[in-house]
Amino acid sequence: HPVMTLSETRRLQMEERFAHTTDPAAWLAAITEEPLWQPGYERLAHWLEARGAWQEALPLRFLAAQFFPGAKQFLALAKTATRAGIRPSPATPADFWKKNAKRTSTLPS
Repeated sequence: HPVMTLSETRRLQMEERFAHTTDPAAWLAAITEEPLWQPGYERLAHWLEARGAWQEALPLRFLAAQFFPGAKQFLALAKTATRAGIRPSPATPADFWKKNAKRTSTLPS
């Protein structure tokens, strides 16, 4: 199914603006300004998870899985949900990919 993406020009602008930023508030502002800038979700979610803030990272992982569907995003969502104390339903895509990742040589990205 089709997925929305940033234009190459806009992606490069965002990368240039936030390349050296280590401030989580700046990453939040960036994804608020440009919801399709995937690195912002990753950076902010990683920052929160590194501090054990699993509940706070969960909405970011959920949005990333919706905007950028694929095995990597669904697995990250499942991990964060589990660490946040939420057990993903067996019907979720994340659980499907977890169960089938070892048997599948190529996973969708």
